[in-house]
Amino acid sequence: MNSYASGNLQSSIFNHQWLWAALGLILLAVSSAGILHGVRAGLAHVLYFQAKYGSARDDADRVLRLAERAHGLYPCNYNLCILAADAANPASSVRDRDESARRRALAERWCGTGLKLNFHQRQLRRLKTRLLASESLQEAVRYWEDYVEWQFWDPYNHAVLVELYGRAGDFEKARRSLNWVVGSDRYEEALGAFQEAWSREQRLTEPSGTPP
Repeated sequence: MNSYASGNLQSSIFNHQWLWAALGLILLAVSSAGILHGVRAGLAHVLYFQAKYGSARDDADRVLRLAERAHGLYPCNYNLCILAADAANPASSVRDRDESARRRALAERWCGTGLKLNFHQRQLRRLKTRLLASESLQEAVRYWEDYVEWQFWDPYNHAVLVELYGRAGDFEKARRSLNWVVGSDRYEEALGAFQEAWSREQRLTEPSGTPP
């Protein structure tokens, strides 16, 4: 074998060795990234279960702290967003206006984060509707109507419309929505919401008559 052929052979062997070394490094990097991702996701789920089922579950601030840590490790769990948004949502017992505003902002942020992950998730859409209703009932109605157009055949969604229309004083639409709840396990609740709204309307206006 002449020196030229020998040089080409050595160069080919070197190139192949370099190629295998590069492939090995790539596989090592991918494996390491996968392991790191798995570890982070596992830790995030541990924190999520601590917040939802552990001793922190009755303490909204602790739930929110755990949620922040979990989300920082693994930002793809929309169930975590539901948990945090519910924890942040200010209850009627919160009388301090600044605290209520702070909690509302947190609820809106978590709700928005969750909806980016799963735009049609019903719990998040329902919470968003409640948050909107506290500022603008008409906007809340429009928002839930859009959701019902996408998920029309679920009686629960129409039951929510009955409640919203009743609160808005639109009893004709409330009655039509109530018809879509007939025969479901949501009917009694929806009917009660309709009758309560109608009674409230009657007390305010004091006309005689029956629901439309």
